[in-house]
Amino acid sequence: MTVPTKEAPANYVPAAAVIHRVQALSGIIGRKELVGRLLRRM
Repeated sequence: MTVPTKEAPANYVPAAAVIHRVQALSGIIGRKELVGRLLRRM
């Protein structure tokens, strides 16, 4: 069943937006991990 773009469900989110959100979250988590490792070494 294909859904026309005009009749997409209300909770539909473009794949690009999802990918961007995941990349942003993984970037924040990655930075926290990096800072945590640096602090443990000190």
